[in-house]
Amino acid sequence: METMNNHNQICTYSIENLTVPQTDAEWSEGELEQKAQFLIARCYQILSDIKEKRDRMKLNS
Repeated sequence: METMNNHNQICTYSIENLTVPQTDAEWSEGELEQKAQFLIARCYQILSDIKEKRDRMKLNS
């Protein structure tokens, strides 16, 4: 469970550290798409890490 909490903190940290514009006009469509792709890629990486650790734990048990 500690691993899950650690991953949640990392994901939350990454999201909170993106600057949030005051209005939608402050980010261009390209910037929004780039930030969305970054967050999606980061979440996939976190899920992949969790799956890998879970698979390793199953092998060790």
